[in-house]
Amino acid sequence: MAKIRKMRLAAAATAAVICVCMTGCGNAIEYKTFNTTSSQPESIADSSSEADSSVIDSTDDSSSEPIGDQPLTNTQINDTVVKEDDPDYLTKTAFVGEALCSGLSFYTEGLKEDQIYTENNAHVDDIASTTWTVDGKQYELPDALYASKRTYIYIWIGPNDLSNYDPTGFAQQYQALIEKIFYANPLAYVGVVSVAPVSAEYDGTLTNGKVYDYNAKLAEMVDKIGNNRVYFFNVTTVLGDTNGNLKSEYDSGDGLHMTGEAYRALLDDLVSMQIHPYLTDFETPDESSEGDESTESKDDNSDSGEESSSQTNGE
Repeated sequence: MAKIRKMRLAAAATAAVICVCMTGCGNAIEYKTFNTTSSQPESIADSSSEADSSVIDSTDDSSSEPIGDQPLTNTQINDTVVKEDDPDYLTKTAFVGEALCSGLSFYTEGLKEDQIYTENNAHVDDIASTTWTVDGKQYELPDALYASKRTYIYIWIGPNDLSNYDPTGFAQQYQALIEKIFYANPLAYVGVVSVAPVSAEYDGTLTNGKVYDYNAKLAEMVDKIGNNRVYFFNVTTVLGDTNGNLKSEYDSGDGLHMTGEAYRALLDDLVSMQIHPYLTDFETPDESSEGDESTESKDDNSDSGEESSSQTNGE
């Protein structure tokens, strides 16, 4: 464990250096670090904030109407910057979740067994305390992810927990899990995967109206965190039909569990939207900013005293 602590401190120091390099960069996104000297992780968002009144309280399970006023979007993906694809992305990923998430290990290719951290009876409030073996040593989940050098971590929990928490409580527990992962590895990237929809014919207590409410709170939580290392992924855009219900071709037969085709489509989508460093994360301050002040200065050689024209880089 002492070795893990030293490695963690080194990672945190690297993150701090990156933050210093980003100072003054106009398009850099704020990077939040966590206190590695404390016995408890720092909060990455104010969970006491008032709930967004725009989140609907949907109780209608009608399959003929779209779920919610607007489809949830992957709001954390910034389309205005260019990302640099990681060719080894898939081998650096890990998936954390319960029974539904475990299907990724059965139906997809390219993921190894030690990249799937799932427990059938795990819950959002206790999965962090599950133990895993890495190189012959046992670690609790956050340290196991760090020791196994997993950079891109997807969390896909639900629907088991939806009966244990209301949407706000579920999002708060999700945030606490994210904090523990970042405490172990401040340089990780986390993808919050939304709860999957159920079919229109599903006769259980879970409705897609409820699914929408829980996912809306997850998206809201990610937005409030404001950390460019945390992203929200709405799987309904891949698995759902135009009404927000699980597509019939992805229904394994009970309206809840999914086919292998569904898992393959989901993995392809997640990998295509890589949650890795954007170029803005490592940009140095624009050297042209040093010359901006001169654009406002007057030309000493001008008898008329008129301001000199601004010069742009590359001219």
